[in-house]
Amino acid sequence: MARRHIDPPQDRRQNIRETNPNENTGINHNLSVDDAIHDDVTSLNSIVNSCSQPPSIKDMEKIQDQNCIFMIAPFKYDPSLPHDIPKSINDSNNYDDIWHVDYIRMPCSPQYMANNGQPMWQRICLALNQLKQKCENKKANFRDLKVTPPLLRQKSNHSLTMSQQQAASLLACSFFCLFPTVYDEEKQHENFQEPNFHRLYQKGPPENIEKLKCILHYFRRITEEMPSGVITIQRYALPEKAYPNWCNSEIGLSQLCLTKEKKIEDIKNVLQADFANKYIGGGVLGSGCVQEEIRFSISPEMLVSLLVCEVMEDNECIFLIGCERYSSYKGYANSFQFDGDFRDITPKDNWGRKWCHLVAMDAIYFSDPSIQYKMDNVHRELIKAYASFRPLEKEPGFEFGIATGNWGCGVFNGDKELKAIIQLMAASEARRPLIYAAFNDENLFYSFIKVYEYLKQHRATVGDLYQYLEEYSTKYKDMTLFNYILQTLPSSTKK
Repeated sequence: MARRHIDPPQDRRQNIRETNPNENTGINHNLSVDDAIHDDVTSLNSIVNSCSQPPSIKDMEKIQDQNCIFMIAPFKYDPSLPHDIPKSINDSNNYDDIWHVDYIRMPCSPQYMANNGQPMWQRICLALNQLKQKCENKKANFRDLKVTPPLLRQKSNHSLTMSQQQAASLLACSFFCLFPTVYDEEKQHENFQEPNFHRLYQKGPPENIEKLKCILHYFRRITEEMPSGVITIQRYALPEKAYPNWCNSEIGLSQLCLTKEKKIEDIKNVLQADFANKYIGGGVLGSGCVQEEIRFSISPEMLVSLLVCEVMEDNECIFLIGCERYSSYKGYANSFQFDGDFRDITPKDNWGRKWCHLVAMDAIYFSDPSIQYKMDNVHRELIKAYASFRPLEKEPGFEFGIATGNWGCGVFNGDKELKAIIQLMAASEARRPLIYAAFNDENLFYSFIKVYEYLKQHRATVGDLYQYLEEYSTKYKDMTLFNYILQTLPSSTKK
């Protein structure tokens, strides 16, 4: 498919106003972690342990929603039969082909033709025959794919559920660059990522080799023992009627936990934030190697989303549920390295999905960092965060905690303090506890604690925080956002 190649923006780290460690903020930086966490700040364990098992969900056979698309027959996970593999929705020997703009153009489609008018699949099979003979005893093959996977279009609010074995078959096609190049007159192909791996095989930075090591390790693992679980990719668009009335919200602030020692992917039993590109996966198949690209490399089943997900709009996010982690790593960006095997012992829900919920949420890239304080940009980020944090289901058990961090900062030039307040507002409006991973950032760790305790002391609401952001939009050159909050009483206390 002739799709978009995504590489990260150049690292144009502007001089965004952040709290200076030498600035007088009234924070004692010599405090221990225990000293820094007072009554108003929640412990990590209390949030994580409150939902140690996956949230309960209806059995597949009871799902009547046409927006839920299944590539497998109704399947119920039985812990006593951990190797029971889901069957394809079409268990016959026939493959149902759909060559259409709303579906993946599969390399095995009889409508995929070479220049000489012959089916490309014959040529592909001949080219891979020698490799097939070497891998005769391996399990992933096209017999796992009996139906053409649909695309998850903008505004669709659809989900796509498949077995890990089916995901492996799709990723094998990407690995061998088998997906056809398709140009359409309306240029809709430009709304999708390029799913083939060819750019990873070209000359690039050393970290590309490390990403490939992670992906090759995944293929080694699944050919040794095919995983028997299920994954779901779910697209969600927040309807305008569900937008919060931020300025008048009287909702109090959520529980907050801060950690400077844990990475987001190491915090279990929560919704984990993926600081995404609007083209999901970002530069994972190119030269990108920051939070999103690393996460997709160590959990390659997430790469299936590049194949099926259209570019996100401002009110949209994408959930990846049940994707297994296969690799350990060390370093970050140009120091990233594959660091061996990782055994994911996460429990499964009744669909057979691992208790791993990730949400891809894209922030605005600010070439001019000063415009991020304008309220139209603040409002866009609030809607994106709220769409991502709002519970997927209305049933009890889906208001489990959220693990996030410096979303849209770094190469996207976001102000850490502004993004922290925006995410606190969104989590509070969604009535979910927030775990903020200020990894190795002591200054943010202590200053956010101080601001949160000040806000709790004065019983600040989401509406109060919105008022702070409105007032600060003209004052950002004078002081940091946290300092402004600490010098200003919440508006509700002035009434």
